[in-house]
Amino acid sequence: LTAARPNVYRKLRDHGRGRTALQRERLWDGHVAVWAWADKMPGCPALWTVTERDPRMPEHQRGPALPPGPRLGRAMAYQVPSRFGFHVVERWQFSFAQVTKSVR
Repeated sequence: LTAARPNVYRKLRDHGRGRTALQRERLWDGHVAVWAWADKMPGCPALWTVTERDPRMPEHQRGPALPPGPRLGRAMAYQVPSRFGFHVVERWQFSFAQVTKSVR
């Protein structure tokens, strides 16, 4: 996303992004495990998490505290931030991925 529209995403910080796809000679960027950058979470007002689509969850949801769903609930990308008080407030499902917004 950041490569496609750098001006839109310039102010965002992706602490979980590893080496770029170009550096890796792959289709997708690498990632850094969530516990490696968990110390940066206290300063984050919101987290955007991209994970595998969960067909058991609705296409779109919004609410004050949504359940993570079976697939996201098992992921460290959800479990570690939840220990810092983050909870899902919106979810979008796409063909192969889901995107969630979490706040405190």
